[in-house]
Amino acid sequence: MMSAYNGSSSSSSSSMMMNRVGSSILFPIHGNVYPTGYYNVTINIGHPPKPYFLDLDTGSDLTWLQCNAPCVHCIEAPHPLYQPSNDLVACRHPLCAALHPPDYKCESPDQCDYEVEYADRGSSLGVLVRDVFSLNYTNGVQLSPRLAL
Repeated sequence: MMSAYNGSSSSSSSSMMMNRVGSSILFPIHGNVYPTGYYNVTINIGHPPKPYFLDLDTGSDLTWLQCNAPCVHCIEAPHPLYQPSNDLVACRHPLCAALHPPDYKCESPDQCDYEVEYADRGSSLGVLVRDVFSLNYTNGVQLSPRLAL
């Protein structure tokens, strides 16, 4: 999942800067309906930034990356596996609460677990983390806010 997070002063100043620049970010779309069956965009994440393909998932509000955790029946990622930061979103954080029903019980208070199941019986299971996203605006401004995914 990707959402703005203003947890530090540099992130806060980045948010203020984004509101002032009045620019856009363009993400060229790759893929096709047939024969590939999916679309994705490339975005740079981490420090130093590395390119990753994000699936344009119309079946949920989550954006996720396949990470280096053990995986069963996983599709092969077209990029190196994501090495998550250690900046976990806590279970009681508002970002985590937005993923779950109000009566959700945390298995681990230190992290926000999620699971989404799709109509084709596929699924994604993981944890919400914060990391640096390198964003290049159409007017030339470059920002690197910490966002959650």
